[in-house]
Amino acid sequence: MNRRLIILIESKTDKKAFSALKKDIAKDKESLEKASKELNRQLDEVANALAALGNNLQGQEREMAEVYEYIDAIHKESQKQGAVIRHLSASKVDKEAFDRSLKKERAGYLEERVLLEKKIMTVHEAISWIEKRIDMIETSNGLPESKSPQPHEKPVSETTDSSSLTVPDNILEQEITQ
Repeated sequence: MNRRLIILIESKTDKKAFSALKKDIAKDKESLEKASKELNRQLDEVANALAALGNNLQGQEREMAEVYEYIDAIHKESQKQGAVIRHLSASKVDKEAFDRSLKKERAGYLEERVLLEKKIMTVHEAISWIEKRIDMIETSNGLPESKSPQPHEKPVSETTDSSSLTVPDNILEQEITQ
């Protein structure tokens, strides 16, 4: 009889312990499900941000392609101008015509250079913004920050000024040779 009493007491104790354990497990499960949902939400945000950054980078690539095409067109035009100058070098050119031609060409190239510098600066600013955004997203999600190289070159507008491209106004009539 004592044995039955002991078995009965142990079974009730086990049921109480088991019941408490079930409650703890249910609480832990609920906590884990909430954490999992939050983590999935954060991962969705990161995926959306990365997709947006990828689209932005594709747009920047298209702009850079346009800049390169524009530079190529300028290069081709300069080759044409070189052919004209070689042709003119075979004959004498009067001073006034030569000065007008040089001034006109210089003004055109300076204008094109300024436009290209502005476009390049815009692209650099966009790339910098994207790098900062990626670092911010990585930091907010506990990821290690990426170490992206920073440009060390001065923009063309800081290294060259238009005074270095001036042409003297008093060029004497002379034969131009190649």
